Amino acid sequence: MLDFPHPCRASALSLALALSFVAPVRAAGLIGADTVLQRLAEAAKSEPATTADPVAELNARVRAFVRDSASLGPAQSAAQWIALYDAFALLPPESLYGQNTPDRLSFQLLIESLPDPVAWDALSASIRARTEGAKTPRDFGLRILGALLGADPAASLAVTDALSTAIAADKKLEDYERENLQESVKHISEALAALSGDADVLAAFARKLADLEKPDSSRGSSYESSIEVPDLVLRGGVEAAEPLLLRALRLDKELSVAGEGTRRLATKLALREI
Repeated sequence: MLDFPHPCRASALSLALALSFVAPVRAAGLIGADTVLQRLAEAAKSEPATTADPVAELNARVRAFVRDSASLGPAQSAAQWIALYDAFALLPPESLYGQNTPDRLSFQLLIESLPDPVAWDALSASIRARTEGAKTPRDFGLRILGALLGADPAASLAVTDALSTAIAADKKLEDYERENLQESVKHISEALAALSGDADVLAAFARKLADLEKPDSSRGSSYESSIEVPDLVLRGGVEAAEPLLLRALRLDKELSVAGEGTRRLATKLALREI
């Protein structure tokens, strides 16, 4: 398993990768086992599959990659992981349910198979190139993953904003699909904020407030009843924190506030607003 240098980066990586798979796949986009196996072999530039079961074949190849990736160069390691990702994305979700083995192919296994950090720059560059002009939640999720693996993980905050806009505008999504995707985006944004500098944290919280201030019909997760407030005083001082806390208080939601200084300021402002 990879040893991530920061727990919030591990969390955001997992969520971004999850988002690239939870995006709805329409029936017309599902393909047969033969095509999955053929594309896997072509993308990995490897021998044809040795079994007719694409789940078992991909499971074996992911585990072989985990075993051998340290001996590969960064570019080759990145290319092979992308091939595994593509094959996993092509599998209908229900095909994973019938596995009768303790060593199952899973989403978690795919995360754990990410190559060592020495290959992250190459993998990030490859992902950025293929997701340029991303329009679907799946492509945006992969693009966030690429940004997280790059030199400036906080840059992925801009991608989450574009993703949120795309989800809101996608008329093909059912209401529950849109809410689920927006909830995933919210969790990614919160994990990214923990990786960011002070200005990025304040800006991310301001964007979150702006989203919550919109009418319910355009907000995605309309049933959200509480707000996680970062330590705004620590990040930006009282002058920067006060207007943000006032906006949060006026949303009439429960606030979970980090940091003693920010909690004291929030209490003072709440009493003043009564």
